[in-house]
Amino acid sequence: KFALVFFQARNKMRTLPLSGLEKQALEKQGELTAAAVELQNEIVDLAMAGNTKQANNLLYHRTMPAQERVFKFLSDLIEMQRKASKEASSQAKKAYKRARFLMIVLGAGAILVGVVVAFVIIQRARRIETSLYREKKRAEITLHSIGDGVITADLAGRIEYLNSAAIEITEWKKEDAVGQDLFKVF
Repeated sequence: KFALVFFQARNKMRTLPLSGLEKQALEKQGELTAAAVELQNEIVDLAMAGNTKQANNLLYHRTMPAQERVFKFLSDLIEMQRKASKEASSQAKKAYKRARFLMIVLGAGAILVGVVVAFVIIQRARRIETSLYREKKRAEITLHSIGDGVITADLAGRIEYLNSAAIEITEWKKEDAVGQDLFKVF
């Protein structure tokens, strides 16, 4: 029963994608096992024929050492697999660490770029706002100093600004006129 399970597992292993070294090892194990099986069959034949002394001699001197070679070889294969698994695990850990480091660096870089872009945009907006404020003040000073009456209104016709000459002409106080309809005041 165990021999059948062993051969089924071995045949299943042959269907897996194996490296060249693994294929060679599997073939070598097959040769060693086949030699041991031949010796076991020969022992059975000798025992059935009544040659127990010769069967015992063959068992102890050739079959058991052949089986020991198979077991040693299988142990070596297991050790080779352990080493290969350990190496694969080590490489996977290194790859994970590299990928993690790269993600952290790229994430930090993206954040840094975002901060720099935001800083540049804020600085530019402040310069534009300051420039617009200065222009507005200049325009107000200009409008205020003109001797003619000047009234500015929004698109809806509500008064936004009156200079001192317009206040005298309309006889409205500036704070009362702002927000009123232009045609009501003038």
